[in-house]
Amino acid sequence: MSARVREPHAGAEAPGLLDQAATLSRFLASAPGARGGRAASWARALRWQAGYRMGARRALVEVAGTRLYVYPGSTGATGLLYVGLPEWDEMNFMLRYLRPADHFGDVGANIGSYTLLASARHPGVRVTAVEPGEPALTRLRENLALNGLDGFSGVKVAAVAVGDSEGTVRFTRGRDTINRIALGGDGDSVEVPITTLDALFADDPPALIKVDVEGAEDRVVRGAARLLSGERPPVLLLEWIDEVAGEFGVTGESFEARLAGHGYSLATYDADTNTLTPWRTGQPAKAQNRIAARDLEAVASRLREGAPFGFTPPVAVRMQLDDGATGAPKR
Repeated sequence: MSARVREPHAGAEAPGLLDQAATLSRFLASAPGARGGRAASWARALRWQAGYRMGARRALVEVAGTRLYVYPGSTGATGLLYVGLPEWDEMNFMLRYLRPADHFGDVGANIGSYTLLASARHPGVRVTAVEPGEPALTRLRENLALNGLDGFSGVKVAAVAVGDSEGTVRFTRGRDTINRIALGGDGDSVEVPITTLDALFADDPPALIKVDVEGAEDRVVRGAARLLSGERPPVLLLEWIDEVAGEFGVTGESFEARLAGHGYSLATYDADTNTLTPWRTGQPAKAQNRIAARDLEAVASRLREGAPFGFTPPVAVRMQLDDGATGAPKR
């Protein structure tokens, strides 16, 4: 969602290497999860950057009670390797808001960092992880198996895109965490099934739905009219980037109005103070996350009760490299 560090794909030249290094440096210097442990974050980053260039196939990362594989070119996963919880506000919000009996919808699950984190910290939470794109879908299932959750009744994988209709849609590929419903000019794409939140969660409304769909958030909300207007309206954890949404012809004002039509208000969340701040389009925000809810006061109260489920920095991370030839781990 908000914290991304782009990696070059293995075996390919890395255009803008100096720019990438500068981006990584800024990220490591500012990421809240690394506070008090930045030297260790730098050591892991340097080891990983050198390791995959020397042939390491992947890294096994252990963080927050979960185990995940990180591959070269995997934008979302490298943040976990570097700082533990790269999306500090969003991940802490999820952990503090959920309760063991809740249903969590992870729409745009990618390799499963939110799904695994919710399952590890709240063993009674049921998760629906929604991911149509490859190779993310394969790696999501691989990470579920790595944590003993493959086939586990508490975690369901839905290999579909989500929007405002049911059927099929073109979906980009080769973009790692920024694959999306294809627009004209998006290049390489593949046909995948698509559904709506109303259809996906008709029988089991989630308490919280994370929506990270690279600009198509308005389409997702359009396909959730029944769910959002129901007796148990979910809280939404939304990524919102004006320029990306603009590619889908949506403005912040129109999206805010659509949510307001269902009685929803927007807020930003600060994990360090565990506070919600009401937000309107055009106001500054330190991160790309937005919280949308019918009752922000009730959300704030629940967050205070769930504060112990969150994290304080630095977040402990362990990393092992897999040898490219043998697959043997290297500590």
